[in-house]
Amino acid sequence: MTISWNEHVAAIDVGAAYRGARERITALLNSVDDSVGDDAKWDTIVPHCPEWTVRQTLSHLVGVVDDAVNNNLGGAGTDEWTKVQVDKRADISGAQLLDDWTTYGPFVEDRFTQIGLAGAQGVFDVVTHEHDLRHALGAPGARDSNAISIGLEFLRRNLAGRAAVSFAVTDVLFGGQPLLVEPDSGATDLVVTGSMFDIVRMCSSRRTEAAIRQMNWSADPSSVIAALPFALPQSELNE
Repeated sequence: MTISWNEHVAAIDVGAAYRGARERITALLNSVDDSVGDDAKWDTIVPHCPEWTVRQTLSHLVGVVDDAVNNNLGGAGTDEWTKVQVDKRADISGAQLLDDWTTYGPFVEDRFTQIGLAGAQGVFDVVTHEHDLRHALGAPGARDSNAISIGLEFLRRNLAGRAAVSFAVTDVLFGGQPLLVEPDSGATDLVVTGSMFDIVRMCSSRRTEAAIRQMNWSADPSSVIAALPFALPQSELNE
């Protein structure tokens, strides 16, 4: 029996989904130490992020949980807010940043467990940057994680307010048949079919316009392209 989308996301612990992404990123970055030979890895540019280095991207992730714990959420999500997070950690080593994330992360994860899908945006952010970092360091993986599912749920709830679109996800965990994920407003005429990973990456502006148009759409996707949150890249990520 095929599980419904609502049943699928309701069964996910949102805090655990965030923790899974944090632990995967930590394991990935623990292989990048602060010795002279590995400085170049920490300084690797993370495309479209917005051209932060690996270290700066981690600074943002640590800064988000630090600000959440300390209720410093004025301007949350703005460029100015994230710039402060990155700038204040400019002289902190990658290893120390990971230690700080290990310290602050569980407080946010416990909160996400309590509030459930109201914390979906935080998971969408961390899983977006998980795959930004994986791409920058040439370490793909975890494309079917619970964090990807929660990221798609965030998009279902929020993108639909700006563009009437449904997602037909083709991941094997749904029995091999496309599972239609509809916005709260109900069925729409515009449907995109693909894996949860590809849809989440597209909706987080990690695909060129040409690549988006080449996805499996039921109709012209111009309304979705116009509703995406960030400027689209000029060159394809080729993840």
